[in-house]
Order: sequence, then structure tokens, then C-alpha cells
Amino acid sequence: MCVFFLFLSFVVSSNVCDNAGCAVCKENVCDTCKAGYNTFNDACDTCQFYKSSEPVSQNGNPLYMQVEGVCEDVSQDTEGRTFTRAPVDPQNLDVTNVAQVVSVNSFSPLIPPCQDTYNTNDYVYGKWISVTLSAEGMISMTDFKIVDNSPVKSTNSSVFVEVATHQGESTECLSSFEMKNAATAQLKLPYTSFYLFVGIKNGKSLEVSFSIVTTEEKMKPKFEIDGNEFVDFIDDNTNHSSTGVPKTRIVGNEGFVVRKMSCYEGFVKGILFAVKTFPYRTIIIDTKQSQTLHYVEELDENFECKALHIGKKAGLTTTENSDDGVLFWVYSEIEETRLFFITLEGEETKLRVQVGCVNKCGEPEKRGQCVLSVFGCLCNSGYGYEECGELCYNGKSFSSGNENGCYLDTTGCTKHCTCEDGYTIQGHYCQTPQCAQYGYSQCKIGEDNCLINCECEEGYVATPTYKCKLVTCGNKAVDYGEDCDGGNHCNELCQCIEGYESDLVGGCEKSGWKWYYYFLLIVGIFIVVIVLIIAIILIVAVNKKTTFDPDTIVRRQPQYFINFEQCQVYEPELDATNFLISEMTLTFGDNEFIDINKTYFNQITFKNLRKKWMLVILHLPNSDKYVFHTEPEVLYIPPHRKGVITLFATLFCTTKINSMKIPTTVFTSKTRSVLNDIAANLKGKTEETYTPDMREEHLHLMKNIKSKFRLYLTLNVEAAASTDIDIDEIKMMETPIGEGTYSTVYLGSYRTIFVAIKTFKLNFTNEEEREFMVNDVKAECDLMKKLRNPNIISYIGSVTYIPQISIIMQYAIFDSLANYCRPAPEGVVLQFKLKMQILKDVSKGMSFLHENSIMHLDLKPDNILLASLSINSDCIAKITDFGTSRIKRNKDKGLGTPLYLAPETYSDVYNYGSDVYSFAITAWELFYEEEPFKEFQDLFSVKSHVLEGNRLPLKDPIPEKLKTVITKCWAQNYEDRPNFGVVSTWMVEMVNSLPDFSTDLDDNVNTDIINALIEKKKVLMEQVLFD
Repeated sequence: MCVFFLFLSFVVSSNVCDNAGCAVCKENVCDTCKAGYNTFNDACDTCQFYKSSEPVSQNGNPLYMQVEGVCEDVSQDTEGRTFTRAPVDPQNLDVTNVAQVVSVNSFSPLIPPCQDTYNTNDYVYGKWISVTLSAEGMISMTDFKIVDNSPVKSTNSSVFVEVATHQGESTECLSSFEMKNAATAQLKLPYTSFYLFVGIKNGKSLEVSFSIVTTEEKMKPKFEIDGNEFVDFIDDNTNHSSTGVPKTRIVGNEGFVVRKMSCYEGFVKGILFAVKTFPYRTIIIDTKQSQTLHYVEELDENFECKALHIGKKAGLTTTENSDDGVLFWVYSEIEETRLFFITLEGEETKLRVQVGCVNKCGEPEKRGQCVLSVFGCLCNSGYGYEECGELCYNGKSFSSGNENGCYLDTTGCTKHCTCEDGYTIQGHYCQTPQCAQYGYSQCKIGEDNCLINCECEEGYVATPTYKCKLVTCGNKAVDYGEDCDGGNHCNELCQCIEGYESDLVGGCEKSGWKWYYYFLLIVGIFIVVIVLIIAIILIVAVNKKTTFDPDTIVRRQPQYFINFEQCQVYEPELDATNFLISEMTLTFGDNEFIDINKTYFNQITFKNLRKKWMLVILHLPNSDKYVFHTEPEVLYIPPHRKGVITLFATLFCTTKINSMKIPTTVFTSKTRSVLNDIAANLKGKTEETYTPDMREEHLHLMKNIKSKFRLYLTLNVEAAASTDIDIDEIKMMETPIGEGTYSTVYLGSYRTIFVAIKTFKLNFTNEEEREFMVNDVKAECDLMKKLRNPNIISYIGSVTYIPQISIIMQYAIFDSLANYCRPAPEGVVLQFKLKMQILKDVSKGMSFLHENSIMHLDLKPDNILLASLSINSDCIAKITDFGTSRIKRNKDKGLGTPLYLAPETYSDVYNYGSDVYSFAITAWELFYEEEPFKEFQDLFSVKSHVLEGNRLPLKDPIPEKLKTVITKCWAQNYEDRPNFGVVSTWMVEMVNSLPDFSTDLDDNVNTDIINALIEKKKVLMEQVLFD
């Protein structure tokens, strides 16, 4: 359904010419960039790329850095330097238990250790510091001071610190954090030597100093969450508690610790805090308000791992999804203090805390469940209160033994359906002594709406005379149930006294037929007659008028052939006596960008200044990227009149239309009939179909044309960013890098991003099938963009506006794992530890997908991409194709690749355990570098073999730990297979226990061949980006 937006038709000037890199400006667009700026777009706002695979050279490969918005040439300072994250000219620092002040006032262009290796222009002004400790311990950094020494003080500069280790040729990033004046930080590292990198973002003339010292003290909690603070009161008789309102604590970047996590691999920045439990109460902690991914690990007194919560709801049952942050609970039957560590990502984190869910809401007894999203219990029918205890009265009936009790939530009635002291029970209500003895209290028993406990029914209040009136009585307005409110002859209950009726203005008057009743009846009849007459007129008018269908504006109109023979060029200054145009540059509103798949319009007014009829034809472009539509299709204007033609624009992808010219022809004639013939002669014709006879006919008609002008309307419009991509903005290599049953993959670049383009091989029998496929691809791309995980391939978008549907995704430079399984290309053999790291990354990525309720259902080496071949990389393997399982299912009525299918999938049973089975087959294939089930003649034999409980042989020299993992993962019953959270823990332990090289498993590994392949891939990437 198209959405229309009304915009004022004013031309908005672009400010790109104000950018520092703009040298020559033409028509509000940078035509030429200054030296050192990229020419990839019209903005000239980013620095020129250098080739990281070659040394920096002032003449051949200059290096430009962006400092305070200006690109500076720093080639002289970096001449001959090759790309490296290794420390350069570090300042040595011996840290002891005596505090010392470190001052850094000289910075040079360097590459920080925590930057992405494959990014371009990743130099910053920084300084390396080599830190040596006498022994492992806690390091405290305090009293940070930042002084800006530049002549013009910068408002955008900031200082960051990165922590890294360096051994041989390998630099490993441990953590990165931003520092401000007076900030503090602590480092708890298992090293006696490491490096600090002090860098400046968007600046260079700063002086940084801080104090540093070692201490033998253990980590201490930064703050404590005390469960006692969240309970208002406890009923000693019933043990019911009343939970207080939620409280929010802001956790900033002050006092954080950089340490190696106990429950998860890697170094992180975070805050240590304590939680003091309240017996039998659940403390619920929520970080979702911060909308960032967090890890929260629970530690014992020795800071060892007890539990891990990772960006996902955990613990008790919840009825609400958790997209970001952590939602978890802490429960204990005793009072104790427990330690937790939460990771930080640079922003302030909000902890929302509340106590609830007493005794776990009776979940073991099926009385209810603890709902984390509402911080409390969701009780089943017949149960209630903080712990979902059995209700003595559920609103309809009493529980056993309470049949003679009082109604819950009425005056004087306890939670046990018994009356409080001083009350007596009567008809399931509790009466006060006065009510029981005299029959009245708030109201008198027997009066309308007065209950047996001498209280008014809900919606009523007592009067001084012990009667019940509506709560609205007395508000000077006649509400439902009232005759009057405060007027004459109106009693205290807002009812007219006997013999009177409502006068419609708040009072009462004597009963009887009034004169104005007749008047109102006559007026009513008159109005009905008038309405009927108007309705008849409108129906007739509408039936005579052609109905406008909004869907037509996204349909392509017939093209009008451009015949500029015998045309004059329209010049507004010279031809102002013929006709005028309101505007010739169209922007479709005053927004910088317009949304795709929404329709916008620009109205153009033509003023006919002649005594002749005028015909205006806009010759619209034809493209799959957009539809331009005019209403009316052509414009006829009588003499000395104005006419308006509306140009509708609908874009189907993120594209740019800059200075597009729309040819426009204007004819004038004494009669409209001649203009009708001209339009018919040109309608629906193209260069191929416009015959010589049609040209002769046009020349004949031109004898009755008084004037013919040609002009050009200019379009300037750009679509907002979306996952619908313009195929023309993708630079794609001609030769595919991979081809499968369902798709072909090409290498390319999109807006300076290295990407892979997957085009689907699908034949559609009808437009409905294609529309379904397009919506499927878009839905999957929207899902992929929300999934952020280092072990999941990043999806950029899709191309769906043309018949050849494609998905654009991040490219992993070392291709798929299948290339290294059988046989190894170019003699590349992966070392055993690297293989285990790949399986570790795959298990972590699959754990993330399963936590987000996504099954892959086609996990295999072809769908595992490699971003690195170094065992020192933080992320090696990335999972792909998990979003296209639905596409394959729609096409072939099945899922997965037969060699990797779990037994239950042959019966159309798909679950998370099916992916675990596929992981086991993949692990076997990666280790042995052989095709699974290659000895079988056909797939039916493989199916029978698997269904009988048989598996692939696990022959020596497979290590026992890997053998155990594979055996557990391909168990016959999917319920017996471990989940990926458990598998990833096993793989992390296995990788941590392995040496870099295994003498008995890595005999065929040649690191020189691997390094040569790495260099070859870097050159390929630069060819795609720069050529």
C-alpha cells in the first residue's frame, strides 16, 4: 500500500560544498576533491585510501589521516612503513608497588592493536608503552589528565587506551577503553609484560598523564545490591511480602576492571558488583534499557566461574523476548552475598533491580511462574499474591474449607477469607459492630445499591442520609444513570423527585408532552430529508466521475516517443510570453532522503499565456529501480489558463538520482483535437516502433501546430539507507568464486565495503511465486541485520527489484571451510589447533543463533566462512546461509544437505539438535579431510546407514577429547545431544589446552604456504576495492 507524503515544493541547497575536501563546486555538488580526499562520492569528506599491502610512499602510496575534519598528509612521518599492529618505538615502563606518574606528550601516526586489520586509513596519533611488572597482580591507573595544547581547542578529540600483548610477529588485542579527566581503571592480567597504546581520536596535540601502581589486593565490588532494600514489609503471620518499586542504578565507566573472563574466552572491560540475597525472594536484574550486548558472569570467592548470562533471558520462564541486554535472576533460600561481573561497551549501563517471585512463585508445584519481563509472578487460576499461594476465593467459588468465608478484597476480609478482629461475617461480607447492631454504617441496609456490610456497591458513594449515589453525582453534569445533577427538583441521588422528569440541562421539570418536542420532531424530519437529497446527488456525481485508483501511480505508464523535430529550445527569460513553469528542479519535498517503497510527489504548474490550447508531455524514464508517474498522463491547458501536472516518484532501492534530465515537450494549437492527435501519434512508441509513416503523420499534424518547445526538468532525489540495494552501485567481478545448487556467489565491493554477492537460481512460474520469494528474502535480510555476533556473517542487504534476486553480505577473505577439507587448494593444510578454533567459533555462532530461536538446518563446511587463517585471530570462522533455509524449503520441500542430515529430519522433524548432529559430521570432515560416507553408492544407502544408528568411523590419530565431542553430538536421539552452549565450553577448554603446533598431527602444515595465501588474498581485496 503506497503512503503519500505532502511536501512544499522548494529546492533545498546541498551543503556538501562546505566540506573541507571540496575543491571545485558545481550545482551544489563537489565536482572536484582536493588532494588527499576520496573521489568515490560527491561529498569529498573522507581521506584517500592507501594500499595497506604496500609500504607508505609520498609519491606512490601516500598516507592521509583525518584530524579535526581535515585530511593531512603524514607520508613523510611514515615513509617506507608497512602495515603492522606490532609496537613501534615503545616507551619502557617498569611498574612496581610504588605509584609513579606517566606522561605522554609526543604522538606519531601509528596503527592501534585493536583495529580491524583489513580497514584502510586506520592510523591514529598514538604512543606505545611497554609495561613490565615484577610479578602478576592488580594494576591501578588513576588521576588521568588530558591537556589540549593545540592553538584551536578541539571539541571532538578524545583519548583511548588499548591493552595488548606481542610475541614474535603476533599482536593480540586484550581490551580498549576511552579515558577522560580524573578517570580510573584497573587491569587484572595473567602477564608480567604487556603493552599499552595511548591514542587520540580526531586530534594530535594533546598531553596525557596518569598514575600507575601495582597492588596485591583482590578485586573488590564497586557496589552492592541489597535485597533488603527492595522489600517494603513482611506479614509475620502469613509470610507474605510486599515488593517495592523497581530501582535503577547507573553503571558508568568509572572504576572498571580489564580482566580475562572466567566463564567465557577473552579479555573484557567491566564492573565487579555484589548481590546480597533475601531468603526465598528472587532478585531480578535487567540491563535491557541500555540496548547493548552484555555478558554477566557469576563468580565464587576465588573469582572462578559459577554461571554465565550472555545477552539473553536466563533462569526462570519469561513471556517476553530480550533483544538486547541481559535479564536474569538471583535466588537463594538463605541470606548470602554473591559476586557478579558485568561487561561494558563504552556507554553507561542501566541496571533495573526489583525483588519478587517469592518461593519461585510455586513453579515446582505448578502454581505459577516467575515472569522476568514484569518482575513478578504470573499465577495460575486459583492462585495469587507474591508467592502464588492458593486463593481462598477465586472470584467465583471458595476453596475447600473456606465455603463460609468472606469475599477477598472486601472491607475487613483477610487473605484467608476470615474477618478481621471486631468484624462479624454475614452473607460472605464482614460487618462492623455498628452495621451488625443497627443495620447502617456508610449506608443503610435495604437502600438501593447498599450491600449487606453497610457499604455502597462499586461505583457508588454514601450520602449523609446513609443512601448510595453514583460517584458522578454532584459533578454538575448529567451522566449515565442520572436524571439530573444539582438543578431544580433534583434530589441528593441525582434523581428527579416524583412527578418530575429531566429537563435535559441538569434540572427537572413537570412530566408531560412539551412544545419543543414537536419542534424537535419537525426539525428532525427536515434534516433527514435534506441528508437524503444530498446523498442522492453525491451518488449520482460519483458514478459519473472516473474513480482514481491510488495503486495506478506505481504502475508504469505508456512511454511517449521523443520527437524533437521542428522544436524550439525553451528559455525562461526569452519565452516568458508563451508560457511559464513554476519550477524546473524537482526534489519531492524538503527531506534530504526519501524512503523506498513510499510514493512522493511534486506538482508543476504551467501557465498558458497564449490564446491557443497547450499540450504538455513529460517523457518519463523507464527503470526497474523506480517508477515515475504523471497525473494526468498528459496535460491539456485551455488558453490563458493554468494547468497542474503531478509527478509521482516511487523508489524501489537505495539509489541516487542526481541531475537526471526529464525531456518535456510543449505544443500549442488553435484546437484541442490537433493536440489529441499529436498525443496519440507519440503514445506507446519507442525508437524501434516509431515507423517512418508515423513520422510523416507527425509532420503533417505539425502544420496545425503554432509552436513546439522542448525543455528539461531536473530531478535530484536520493533514497534513504535500507537493505534494498541498487545493483548498479555494486562493483562485481565477472568470474564467480563459488557455485551451488541454489545460487552463484560473486566477489565485489559496495560503497567501499568488501562484499560477496549471492544470486539465486530460481525459476518462477508466476508473479505470485516471485512476490512471495521477494518478501521472503527481505524478511530474512531484516532479520540478519539485527543479529550482531563476530561468528555470524554480516548481511548488507538484497537486490529484489529485478528478476535476478541477490543477497549482499560481508565477504570472508579466505572463502569457505569446504576449500580446506578436501583436497586442500594450493597445498594449504590447516594446523590442528586452527581446526579446533574453527569448531570453537562455529559452536559459539550456533549457540548465538539458537539463543535467538533460529535453527540453521544446513550446517556444513560450505556454509562456514573463514575470515583469517591465523591462530592468533580473535575470530576465524563465520556462519552463513542460516537465513535461506526457508527459501530452500519452499523450493524443494526439504531442508539441508543429505550427508549432514540428522536421523530425525528424514521424518520431517527439525529441532536444535539437528544442527548439533550436522556440527559433528562437519567436525569429522574437517579433521580427516575426507568426504563423509564416500564409500556409499547412493544417498538412500547413507539414509539407511544413519537411521540404523551407524556413524562414520573414528580412527586414530583422532584425539580422545575431540572423539568424545563428536560422539556425543551425533547421538541417535536428539534429546541426548548437548546444546551448543555446552559444546562451545568443551571447545574453548580444548583450544586453551593445545600448543600452537602438534607434532603428531601437524606434520604436513607449511606456514610459508599459508602466509603466501594470506598475501594473495590481500592483493585480491585491494584489486576489488581500488581497481
